Amino acid sequence: MATITFVVKLKKPTRVKHKQWVEDQLEYTKCLNWCIQEVYMGERLSSKDVPFNLMSCIKNEAIRRAKKAVSDYRKGKAKNLPVFKGYQSISINNQNWDTQTKNGRWYIGFTSSLGKLYLPVIESEEVKKYFYFFDLLPCHLRGIGFQCPCSDWSLHFLSCCTNF
Repeated sequence: MATITFVVKLKKPTRVKHKQWVEDQLEYTKCLNWCIQEVYMGERLSSKDVPFNLMSCIKNEAIRRAKKAVSDYRKGKAKNLPVFKGYQSISINNQNWDTQTKNGRWYIGFTSSLGKLYLPVIESEEVKKYFYFFDLLPCHLRGIGFQCPCSDWSLHFLSCCTNF
């Protein structure tokens, strides 16, 4: 299976989209801290149990991170339970992103509490060559790993697919 890694630069978002993303990151940090306490007390969580204004895929990511943090603490890999401060980056997986084209331009959409926020992609040679695969492939084959957005509004794609 071929693995290709490339960086996709995004155009700067509008103030409204940027503000929404920052608010979601802060809400995600609060959600993550709440989930850690609940998992530590022995609660079994699902996204419907988490009382934060986030999409269920982002709540599920917080639950997974909380379970890992509590597990590391109980196994002695961590000295204490983490308390996250500031803005935690929201991990993006194939549940909470997609691509679309409008008028020949590529956009990446991220799940937010208001729905999908679409940001235009700066079209490099790699984008022109590989990006259409993300529209063609089923969700489970377009596995990527990145945290979005970096401070310079770029995404780091790690794609595993034999179609490249």
